[in-house]
Amino acid sequence: MTKGALYFHFPSKEHLSQGVLHEQDQWLPVPERSCYVTAPETADVLVGAFAGVQAMSQAVCEYQDLLTRSSALLRHLLPSVALSSVLASVDLTAGRGEAVTAELRARL
Repeated sequence: MTKGALYFHFPSKEHLSQGVLHEQDQWLPVPERSCYVTAPETADVLVGAFAGVQAMSQAVCEYQDLLTRSSALLRHLLPSVALSSVLASVDLTAGRGEAVTAELRARL
């Protein structure tokens, strides 16, 4: 499918992303999460924390340790957001980002 064909069905990138998210919600199970957190608040905390991790990584070593710092952030924050039964199946290692990137490039 071409980019033009996508934009024939969706008037903007935002509408396209909303369509993708809607389809994912239909087919993917929603992971369990702690009853003490809300999605908007969690998103706000994660985005803010990640911005700090990025800033530190840039200041200290020009992003050379960003994957390691990102993994550490997730290992610290996710246990307060997701249930342990979900966390057991999540790969939070620094190499996970590189593996996902390689997998996506192989599909293109």
